[in-house]
Amino acid sequence: MQNGRRAEVVAGGRAKVILGAVALLVAVADQLTKAWALSTLSDGRRIDIAGRVLGFRLVRNPGSAFGLFQGATFLIFLASATVLVLVVVWGLRSGEGAFRLGLIAGGGAGNLLDRLFRPPGIGRGEVIDFIDLSFWPTFNLADSAIVVGVILLLAGSLLSGREQER
Repeated sequence: MQNGRRAEVVAGGRAKVILGAVALLVAVADQLTKAWALSTLSDGRRIDIAGRVLGFRLVRNPGSAFGLFQGATFLIFLASATVLVLVVVWGLRSGEGAFRLGLIAGGGAGNLLDRLFRPPGIGRGEVIDFIDLSFWPTFNLADSAIVVGVILLLAGSLLSGREQER
């Protein structure tokens, strides 16, 4: 095997490990924080962290982002599973953006686990949200990871596009 090809294989293997490790870490952290929220916030009270701006409040979300599509939980489950598979396949095949795609995959997996195993039933479970900003819908760690991953992915794409123009 030539040195250049060997370097590509090593880099590709490293990217797969990073993608998998980041996704696993995010999904586990998400589920642990949701377990905390369910045990601590189950009485419906809000815990203020920074006055009214930031706090913790338990919300069970049967819909998608911003509480949209609440009557279509199973369709959201199918769409989420499909997007998760596409992100992982993209990351494994391209070997690029492993950390960013790992954030997205881990966040997707965290919310997908809720849809799979939380009431009211398999494929229809409600996502646990608990981070409450007074000016934004309540969200969770998985949602944050997805948003940060997408922002980093877009920023990386914009920056690489600018470099190609030079």
